[in-house]
Amino acid sequence: MSPAASILLPSLLVVAASRAVFAEGAAPLTVTRGPYLQALLAESVEILWHTDGLSSGAVEVSEAEGGAPRRIAEDRPAAEHRVKVTGLAPDHHYRYRILDGEEPLGGEFPLRTAPRTGQGTVRIAVAGDSGYQGSEGQLAVAAVIQAMEPDLFIHTGDLSYFNDLDGDVFCPYREILTHTCLYTSRGNHDRDWIWFGALHPHLDDPRELRTFYSFDWGCVHFVTIDTNSFSNEPAVAREQLRFLEADLETAQARGVPWKIVFFHYPPYTVGPGAVTSPDLNRTVRNGVAPLADRYGVDLVLYGHDHIYQRTHPLRGSVPRDAWQSPAAYVLPRGTVYLGTGGGGGVLYSIARRSALTAASAKGYHAVELVITPETLSGRAISPEEGVLDEFRIVKTGPRPPFNFLRGDAGATGRLDIADAIHVLNYLFLGGEPPACPGAADVDASGELNLGDPVTILNYLFLGGNPPAPPAPDCGPAPLDEDAWCVRTGC
Repeated sequence: MSPAASILLPSLLVVAASRAVFAEGAAPLTVTRGPYLQALLAESVEILWHTDGLSSGAVEVSEAEGGAPRRIAEDRPAAEHRVKVTGLAPDHHYRYRILDGEEPLGGEFPLRTAPRTGQGTVRIAVAGDSGYQGSEGQLAVAAVIQAMEPDLFIHTGDLSYFNDLDGDVFCPYREILTHTCLYTSRGNHDRDWIWFGALHPHLDDPRELRTFYSFDWGCVHFVTIDTNSFSNEPAVAREQLRFLEADLETAQARGVPWKIVFFHYPPYTVGPGAVTSPDLNRTVRNGVAPLADRYGVDLVLYGHDHIYQRTHPLRGSVPRDAWQSPAAYVLPRGTVYLGTGGGGGVLYSIARRSALTAASAKGYHAVELVITPETLSGRAISPEEGVLDEFRIVKTGPRPPFNFLRGDAGATGRLDIADAIHVLNYLFLGGEPPACPGAADVDASGELNLGDPVTILNYLFLGGNPPAPPAPDCGPAPLDEDAWCVRTGC
């Protein structure tokens, strides 16, 4: 069965089942959208659906293992239904179904509540730039997401390019959204009415709106802002940054293990946006990155450029702990920025190289994040090519030691003439930068210059002084010298 068929078949079965439900003598009632979940938290959830006529909407919720269901009914008949279920137990599995009066509209669906704040495991699917009317690429990515069986679906914006939520969202993801809560940021193609008409995140802060809000889900604190304002509404952008700072400060004070920020426009990119909109990227970066540094944000998610890209951990826009890659980053001293815009739209090409970037790829994909209080594991999965990239961040120590051999520009673990040639090529011929600039800085002056390769050559062939410690043997180096280092050589 094709990925598209595997997504659409359950949806068709739900619709077919709903058509068979009608009161005696009345026309069949059809579920035209949903059911889908919103504001799914530890003790509550909102369940929404549409019918093609007025209906006495109700929801029945029961324990996954069975038992008597609890019924929550709406006050009056409607065609657009929204039922809030409260009094649920944290980190608990339930089943629910929607009804017209006493008559079920289709079958039962699973539901898992969030663990208590700071606890438990969460599985997250992340995608962006997907709203293409159930295109072949979008349906293929939807099949990848469905196979993940995520608790949450985080979207980095551009849900709907055609202003048709059913064609762009609720049909392609119908089966997924019955049991996975969609939390989304607003893209530049998304219209306001999308949020006000269909998306209802939990808002418990008077500063929050449906386009910028935050929530806890187990061991993770999430916060999103609307970066559309960064392009032409500086006052609104400043307001959102004030909200973001206050929110992150509160989350840090509460000790939530992980902090994830998501939005649409890229602060860092190797996609075409690096060429076409550098000023906008810089504005987003200058607003968000200092707050990520200050409050220890672990991961920033974004879209807009239709590629996959992941940076090394960055602090002050400088890679830190890049030498730990591709193994797990243990207690990294920076934020990983991850762009995921391959959800179904026209794919872009990689436009440039960057020393900030750990991985990039062109291709349809979704990102899977599995997070416990101690670890965050991520994989970018393509329908065609499998795993494009994977990484891991570990919150528990000890950190691996950072060692290098001063003068070892090639990170080979020894000093030879190739190191001097490497630095000379970089300084004067546009060659590759050293694998660790701190190691190539032979005199520990804080910069690379002609004196560094000269010192190496004098030491190797004329009996000159050795490079500054650690040399002539590998040894521990000051942590500030790991900037831009992608390998240690030791």
